[in-house]
Amino acid sequence: MLNDEIYGRIRTLAKSGDVEAAALALTKHSDISMKQAREFIELLED
Repeated sequence: MLNDEIYGRIRTLAKSGDVEAAALALTKHSDISMKQAREFIELLED
């Protein structure tokens, strides 16, 4: 589970357009693949 600080950083990266950095940060703090991380980031962009 992501804490609020890490989620905030990932969301900020995604909103700024740096999807790859956001996905990489997400994979470092969870047990998901880059593909899954990118899919999650796409949901944040909506």
